[in-house]
Amino acid sequence: MTTKISITVLIIVATIFFIGCNKDDDNSSPKTFTYDFSTSQYGWIGGFADHPDTSATDYNLIYSRTNLPAPLNTAKQALKIGGTNRSDDLFMYIKKKIEGLEPNKTYKIKFEVDFASNAPTNQVGVGGSPDAVWMKAGAMLIEPESIFQSSAGLYLMNLDKGNQSTDGANMYNIGTIGVSDNTNQYTQISRNNNSRLFSITTNSSGKVWIIIGTDSGFEARTELYYNKITITFN
Repeated sequence: MTTKISITVLIIVATIFFIGCNKDDDNSSPKTFTYDFSTSQYGWIGGFADHPDTSATDYNLIYSRTNLPAPLNTAKQALKIGGTNRSDDLFMYIKKKIEGLEPNKTYKIKFEVDFASNAPTNQVGVGGSPDAVWMKAGAMLIEPESIFQSSAGLYLMNLDKGNQSTDGANMYNIGTIGVSDNTNQYTQISRNNNSRLFSITTNSSGKVWIIIGTDSGFEARTELYYNKITITFN
């Protein structure tokens, strides 16, 4: 009788341990969010910073979901964002709130950003070269916003994105928008932060805001088309 009871207890303990391990494994599994903008805009919001209040006419800021330019597949759509960098520091960004994460958990975030650019590398440009535009990616708990600061006379971000090629506390530099030497045709390229993941701890609701943008030192016009963004929380 004692032997049967002992075996039963062992089975129960093993079952509880197995269930517990499975639960922990589920919680630690990466969560991946993929947004293919040929299908939908998925609620991504565009915005601009580091410009004065006269930007509507002087900077020609645009953000919309539209068709890709030639020679790319013009039947497919992407998120287009563009502006003329008259301040030598124009920041153009897209953002989205991510939900469904584990509350109060520290994640390592991997960004994969697929976009179309026509910026040549190793060329002389206005102020800087056409590829002196740095792609940045990051996350924060509050909504990223561009707010007009009367003391500076500029719209500035409510986060630390760094300046041009430098990192900030809320965004990392993941590369330039340069395609290759001697090109002015739109080409699909990709940038990621595989070598240095971004760390953030979620709030009690398991939500974070994602922001991806470009910080420009090229004092002329830049227009990009975001095709797909994949974000993995590990």
